[in-house]
Amino acid sequence: MPRRARSIGLLCVLALVTLTFGPGGADTPGGVPLPVRKVMLYKNGMGYFEHLGDVRGAVPVEITFSSAQLNDVLKSLTVLDLAPAPVVSVTYDTTKSAERQLAELPIRLGTFTGIAGFLSEIRGTEVELDVPSGPITGRLMTADVRKKELAAGGTAEVVEVTIFAAGGQIRTVELGSAKAIRLRGAELTAGIGRYLEVLETAHRQDVRRLRIQTRGEGTRKLFVGYTSEAPIWKTTYRLVLDDKRKPLLQGWAIVDNTTAMDWDGVELALVSGAPISFIQKLSEPVYAHRPEVPLTEGIGPVPLMHAPTLAAAAPSPASAASRFTMMDLRAAAEATASLAEGRVVGEQFEYRIPQPVTLARDRSAMLPIVHAEVEGEKVAVWTGRASDAIARAAIWLTNTSGLTLAPGAFTVIDAGGFAGEGLTETIHPAERRVLSYGRDLAVSIVARPVRRNERIERVVIRDGVIRWHVRRESEVAYRVSSQHARPRTVLVEHPIEASYVLAPSQAPMPVESTAGAYRFRLVVAPRSTTDLTVLTQKPEQTTIAIDSRLTRDQLTLWLRERRIDAAMEQAVARVIEAFEEVQRLGSRGTKIDEEVKRIFTDQERVRENLAKLGQGPDESALRLRYVQQLAQQETRLEALRAERTRIDAAQADAEKRVDQMVKDLVIDRAL
Repeated sequence: MPRRARSIGLLCVLALVTLTFGPGGADTPGGVPLPVRKVMLYKNGMGYFEHLGDVRGAVPVEITFSSAQLNDVLKSLTVLDLAPAPVVSVTYDTTKSAERQLAELPIRLGTFTGIAGFLSEIRGTEVELDVPSGPITGRLMTADVRKKELAAGGTAEVVEVTIFAAGGQIRTVELGSAKAIRLRGAELTAGIGRYLEVLETAHRQDVRRLRIQTRGEGTRKLFVGYTSEAPIWKTTYRLVLDDKRKPLLQGWAIVDNTTAMDWDGVELALVSGAPISFIQKLSEPVYAHRPEVPLTEGIGPVPLMHAPTLAAAAPSPASAASRFTMMDLRAAAEATASLAEGRVVGEQFEYRIPQPVTLARDRSAMLPIVHAEVEGEKVAVWTGRASDAIARAAIWLTNTSGLTLAPGAFTVIDAGGFAGEGLTETIHPAERRVLSYGRDLAVSIVARPVRRNERIERVVIRDGVIRWHVRRESEVAYRVSSQHARPRTVLVEHPIEASYVLAPSQAPMPVESTAGAYRFRLVVAPRSTTDLTVLTQKPEQTTIAIDSRLTRDQLTLWLRERRIDAAMEQAVARVIEAFEEVQRLGSRGTKIDEEVKRIFTDQERVRENLAKLGQGPDESALRLRYVQQLAQQETRLEALRAERTRIDAAQADAEKRVDQMVKDLVIDRAL
C-alpha cells in the first residue's frame, strides 16, 4: 500500500483515538522571533542579513529559513549576545528523510489498513473504551471485522474488540458503540505522536527553523548576521531628454523579498559586485560508509599494519584571537539628491537606501537609487562593422551623477514620448559612454571599398640577409548624409585592425577610441553630406637570405619593381657570381666522382672475364687485351684523382671567398 494512503488511513483512525501524553510529552514552546534590521543584496545572487532585537533571560530565539538558505546560513552565521552572555547552542530542523525517521521508530504504523488493522498492530496495549454503560479498562486482545445483519435488511461490516479487563474478565465490545478509545501506554502514545510529527514535517520540507539558545539574565540585545541565497537585484534607468536642459537620469532598483520573514523598517544596501560564493550542503546529515567486519574467533587481538611516518608535522601556531567589530546599526545619513548614498567597498560599489525599507515576504518593490542631471549629447552613431547603412540614435552620456551605475536596461523619453530603450554595462563616475536606443532614419553612412597601398621605405643588407622595411597603408572613405532640419552630431566608429595605427597625416583625429574602434565626431549641416577619410598604416619587414638559391632573374625582377636600386643590384650580383663559381666547381667534382664510379664498375666486369679464360692461343690474346684495358683505366683513375684534389681546393677557396663577400656586403639605404 502506498505510504501516502497508509498515512491517510492512520489519520482517519486517530480521529477515534485520544492520545494522552504523560510528563515531557508536550512540545517545547517556540522561540521568540528576532526582527531583520539590515539587508545587503549582491549581484551574484547572495544577500547579507542582520537581525537585532531584545532577548530576556534564557528564552530561545527562532529564525525561519528555506532549505536552500540554511546551507549558506550555517556557513556564515555570526551570533553575538551584547550583554555579553554565552550562546549555549544553535539547533535547526534535520533534513533526514521521512522514510529514515519512520524506520527508526519502534512501531510500524504504516503497514495496516483500517481501524481493525491499527488495533491489531497494538495488541497487548492497555486501553480504555468509553461506552454508554461506563468505561472499560484493560489490555487489548483482538480486533475483528465481521458482518452484521441489519433490521431493515442487508448487512454491514462492524469492528468488535476484545478486552482482557480487570478481574480476569474478557469482554467483547462493538467499536461503533464506543465514543473513543484512550491509549494509556506512554511509550506507544509518544511513538504515534512522533509518527505524526514526521509526516507533518514531510509536508513542509522547505521550512527550516533555526533556534538560538542563550544563557543570560534580564533584557539585552542579541545580534545575528549571516549570508544567504537571494534573488539578484535588478537595475533599470530612465533618461529624459530635453533640448533646453541637461539629460535627467533616473535609476531604480528592483528587489524581491523571497525570505520567510517580513522586512519591517530594515536598513537596505544594494551592492554592485560579485564576491565569490559557493554552496556546501552543511544542513544535510552525512553518513560515512563503514565496512562490515566478521566476528573473529578467540580473544586474541587482530594485528594491524600501520603506515610509516614520512615526516614529523610541525606544531600548528596558536591562532590570534579575532575581534568582531559591529557596523553602526543606526539609520543612514540624510538622503542626497541621488536618493541613494553611493560608496566604493573594495572592488564593489554600494547603494545605501537612506530611509528604512518595509517589504513583506513574497513581495517585490522598486526603489529609487539615482535622480540627477548628467552631461550628455544626442548623437547618431554608426559602427564600421555594421552592414546596415542607417545610423543609430544615441545619447553620448558622461556619468556626472557621482555614482557607479550598475548594469541594466534603460528607457529614453524624448520630447514627451517614448524614444527607445537599450542595455548598459557598468558606468563608473566621470566615464563617458554611448547609449543607443533606436534607429536614426535621417542619417545614413556609406563606406567606400578599402584601398591598400604598400611602400618600401628602407632596405638593409647585413649578415647575409636582405630586409625590406615596408609601410602598408589602408584607406577608408566614409560619406555621411543627414536629412535632419538641424545640424546633427554623428559618431563614426572605424574598426581597429591588428597592428594598424593612425597615420601621422590623419585629419581629423578621433575624439576617443574603444577597444575595437576609433570614434570620429562629425557635425553634419542640415540636409547635407560630409566626407571622412581614415588612413591607417602598419610597419612590416620582409626578409630573404643571400645564398646559392638567389638568382639573377630575381635581382632583375626586384630592380624592375624598385625594391632595390642599380648599385644594390650590382653588389648582390657579384655575390651571386661567386656562388655560381662555387656551384660550377661542385658540378665538376660531381662529374669526376661519377666517372670514377663507372671505371670501377667496368674493372669489376673485366676481372670477372679474366677469371673465366682458359690456356688456349685465342684466350691468351684476349687475356692480353684485358690486361692492357685495366692498365689504361688505372692511368685514367690517377689523372681523375689529381683533378679531384685540385677542384676540391679551388672549391674551398671559392667558398671562403663568397663567405667573405657576404660578410662584407653591408647596405642600409632609404628608397
